[in-house]
Amino acid sequence: MLFCNTSTNTFLFVTLSIATIYACPEIEPIKCGPKDMICKGGVDHEGCPISDLCMPTKGPMGLDGFTECPGVCPTTCGLEDMVCPGAMDGNGCVAKETCQPRHGPPGKDGLPCPNPCPAACGPEEMVCVTGMDMNGCMRPDMCVPDQGPMDLNGNPCPAFCPMICDEGYMMCPGFMDATGCMNPNTCQSTC
Repeated sequence: MLFCNTSTNTFLFVTLSIATIYACPEIEPIKCGPKDMICKGGVDHEGCPISDLCMPTKGPMGLDGFTECPGVCPTTCGLEDMVCPGAMDGNGCVAKETCQPRHGPPGKDGLPCPNPCPAACGPEEMVCVTGMDMNGCMRPDMCVPDQGPMDLNGNPCPAFCPMICDEGYMMCPGFMDATGCMNPNTCQSTC
């Protein structure tokens, strides 16, 4: 005697139909040329593999004029992340991009703060931290030259990050020293 459970059969049919509809497409293996490298494609938002890519193993010529920068594969981040630019080395070659969460901790308004990418400064720059905004969210860092203008003796003056004053304070200009270099600005209640 055969028993047929229609609710179980219906469930199995619907489950198999959904699996068939959302099946990932077949990905053909990629073949790259002798001067290329294989860059992994990652997975898409449905968890299906993305086709790999061929990218050149060498990038543009470095600042020294002799060394080619290495090739860099594109970065694939998750849905909750964003792609941040890679930093530049002393020869002007750009490093691989990185993934960073899109949102940081909540601000004073209770909403998630945007999460800025780290500053990708060049070889003759320095990173300046810009602090928090009025909502308690981190501002993006910035890059500034790591040396100031030349002093009266022909030496570079020190470089300073821009001064960002908290509420209730004002920025007071720095003074010029004996060598012709400006001292950094300061934040004070009165100048």
